[in-house]
Amino acid sequence: MGYEYKQGQSVAGLSAGEVGAELERIRSERGDLTSKAVVEESRPDEAVLHDNFEWDDPKAAELYREQQARSIIHSVLVTDESAPDAPKPQAFISVLIDNEPKPQHVYQPAQAVADNPEWRARHVALLASKLRTQRRELAAFREFSEVVAAIDALDG
Repeated sequence: MGYEYKQGQSVAGLSAGEVGAELERIRSERGDLTSKAVVEESRPDEAVLHDNFEWDDPKAAELYREQQARSIIHSVLVTDESAPDAPKPQAFISVLIDNEPKPQHVYQPAQAVADNPEWRARHVALLASKLRTQRRELAAFREFSEVVAAIDALDG
């Protein structure tokens, strides 16, 4: 069995094979693969994944709070009081702003993203990529064959 990274993802300085083998080693030694087990096994300086973690606790705490903030932002949906059964889209969507000297991701109202051609095109491409990723997982289950076919039709 081999390993490869999902499109657009990687672990700095390591091949997918190296990461996959390390995760399999942790699972095999511990019985289960959990995020906590990966962190614990990665603490020693010589651990395969060590350099891919932030070990400066104050800095790591701040990064964790930023992740919590992302979770809060992602938890809010837009409702239409006149149509309570209508789909409820995400209220805010992350978009890449090409600011100089450093581009950054910021959250914009979903409608603003839909109305801005550049943001819309980027977000549609991101959603298509996410669908292709989900398709790979769904394809293993015949219960989702119609969903897989619909995703395939998008790439037509």
